[in-house]
Amino acid sequence: MNKMHLNRIFLLTMFASGSILVNTAIAAPAFAASSSTISGNGSSSTSSIGTTQTTTNSVVQSNNAQINNDVSSSASTGKNDANSNTGGDVTIMTGNATSKVAISNQANVNQASFPNCGCTTGNTTLQEKGNGSDSSNAINSNTTNTSSYFQNNAANVNNHINSSASTGKNDANQNTGGAQGGNVTVMTGKATSAVGIDNAVNANLLSTGNSVNGSSNQQSANSLINGNGAGSSNSIGMLINNNNTAVQGNGSWINNMVNSEAKTGKNDANQNTSDTVAIMTGDANASTWISNMANFNAISTDCGCVVDTAAKVSGNGSNSDNSINNTSVSTNSIFQGGHGAGNTAYITNKLNNDPKTGYNDGNQNTGYTNDGVGTLTGDANSQTSVNTSTNINLAGANLSALMPSNLMLDFNLAQIFGSLNW
Repeated sequence: MNKMHLNRIFLLTMFASGSILVNTAIAAPAFAASSSTISGNGSSSTSSIGTTQTTTNSVVQSNNAQINNDVSSSASTGKNDANSNTGGDVTIMTGNATSKVAISNQANVNQASFPNCGCTTGNTTLQEKGNGSDSSNAINSNTTNTSSYFQNNAANVNNHINSSASTGKNDANQNTGGAQGGNVTVMTGKATSAVGIDNAVNANLLSTGNSVNGSSNQQSANSLINGNGAGSSNSIGMLINNNNTAVQGNGSWINNMVNSEAKTGKNDANQNTSDTVAIMTGDANASTWISNMANFNAISTDCGCVVDTAAKVSGNGSNSDNSINNTSVSTNSIFQGGHGAGNTAYITNKLNNDPKTGYNDGNQNTGYTNDGVGTLTGDANSQTSVNTSTNINLAGANLSALMPSNLMLDFNLAQIFGSLNW
């Protein structure tokens, strides 16, 4: 009686989590040209101008991602029995068993773009001219620009993967070949278990000022006191204050727990009466590929608002009192790792690759000839690759030059399995 079992299973499981993407492009308001003039007033007159211009920009971007993947993938062509047969050959031949699991987690990207930082890009002109004797003239101009950018991400990623491929655990026991002897053969296919995980989370990108489109933050401030009468008192005060603050922070908690098993062994061919007894197992291949990329901050900023100042006092009468006071202040503050921000990464990788071709038994067999009993196992291969890149802070004038080439967080399945030619 002849027995043959032919089985072939291929199982591919892919999971791709949804990405969370926030893109913001905002043109911060900039003041137009401003002009203040006191002129042509009579003697002993009192004239004053006070101007205040204030702009405030505040951007808050925040993401929170909770990702849990619990995957069990199993492929088996084994656990076949051919026992207690009489007469002829007994053969168990299994096909290949392949289990592949691919997971991509992409989450939390903040992007903000501001062309001019709220700087005053027009011309400010203040003039006191042609006023009478003993007049009192004053102009005070205050311009304040304040921009604040807050970008924060939190990601909690848990991947629990169990991948199993098996062609073994086959039994061919207590078979009798009959008068002609006969053969008992157990031949398994190869078992392949491959797990690939790609985690890419938490990126903050901020570009401001000239770094966005090459536009200029330059402005001009002109003050003139001219042709006022004797004994007059003339004063101009100008204050331009620009403040920019950027705070970027990330927190990531990534746990990868992987069990990858490939087994072609644990085959039994015992207590047979035949010419030959042969056990031949295929290769067992177990691999795990993990890439963790988390917590990236990049700021490209050129918010030093440039002020070209021109002040002139001329042609005023005797005993006149004339003063011009122009002040320009520009402050840029970047926090990547302080001020309550920064990066925090907790990453745990627990891997178990377990390829097996052994644990085969060929015991207590009786042959009609002297051909004997043979056990031939395939190769057992284990491959593990773990790559982790976390906590990168970059600040400079050119954002495109700062960004890593793989920042777009593209997930490519071939990147995981392309090199596994099994």
